[in-house]
Amino acid sequence: MSSCKLPNIPSLRRQQLRLEFASLRTAPPPGVYMSISPSDPSMWSGVLFVQKGPYSSAILRFQLRFPPLYPDVPPVLTFTTDIFHPLIVPLTTYSFTANPGDAGTFSASDEERLPAGCFSLRHGFPHWFGRNRKLAQSATGSTQSVNVQTPSPANDENTDPLKAPQNIQAEDPDVTEDSTEFIHIASGGPHGELPDVPVLSILNYVRTTFDDENVLDSIPLAAAGNQGAWHAWQSHRRSQKLMSGSETPVTDIRPSQSRLPKEWNWEGVWEKRVKTCVEASYLESTLFGSMARHSPDDLIRFTKFDLDVLDGVKEQILSKQLPIANVSGRPEMAMSAN
Repeated sequence: MSSCKLPNIPSLRRQQLRLEFASLRTAPPPGVYMSISPSDPSMWSGVLFVQKGPYSSAILRFQLRFPPLYPDVPPVLTFTTDIFHPLIVPLTTYSFTANPGDAGTFSASDEERLPAGCFSLRHGFPHWFGRNRKLAQSATGSTQSVNVQTPSPANDENTDPLKAPQNIQAEDPDVTEDSTEFIHIASGGPHGELPDVPVLSILNYVRTTFDDENVLDSIPLAAAGNQGAWHAWQSHRRSQKLMSGSETPVTDIRPSQSRLPKEWNWEGVWEKRVKTCVEASYLESTLFGSMARHSPDDLIRFTKFDLDVLDGVKEQILSKQLPIANVSGRPEMAMSAN
């Protein structure tokens, strides 16, 4: 039975979440390991091992929470590992409202804003968000923008994106550029009904945003959770095209006082920030640190083993036909789900 057609009975929806979790065993997303809370099926904990692409070798912890009205409203996916990514709200700020209703505006007092570390699902699953649903239905690419003012840099040479706020909200023409790209993974049916989106599709989409450059390229600014990371990624891709000779440099004659964030000097920002975050994600202090440093909601924890002990654990797991996380080139480790 489609999860979208389930009656709003809490016990029935909790059972559906248990069934969805069990289904992950048959076709687990590559590099994604999940655990479910024994007492609360609406709370899942996961670890993503990025195996290729621009975030290759990163080890990222995240939590997936399903609100009581799910699947009528989107789940909340929060990364607890700090990572510089266009779709992830910085740990020190937030991006925009998470309200699935058709709210026209939002502000700092918005009670349903995305929390720090939250992963924006607007790009992959626009049907969950009223504002994007309006964009999809208009099909005309109307010119709208996010009207949250931020001070423009006084001098381009003195503007250091590495020190600037990670999340930038500004009125920018690129906000609605190719607005039809919101229809990326899931869209409503011909009569406006919500599509059935299994959790597996959500996890696979999240994985592709880390290992597939084309998916990152398709994200519009309006869907970004971290607009600073979005601009840095666009600058990185332009630099790659310039090096390959597929793009011609454009001379900007706009006065520095009126430069938009996309016109700041983002050169090298993405490479430096991402490299720092990726390397920090697999430090021993991060993986095997004191248990007191971990959130009590972390259901997956790493334990550092000697090679002999690790070999014994591998044999036990393989005998039960369960996968083990073993990443070459790093300290030997094993995961345990509480």
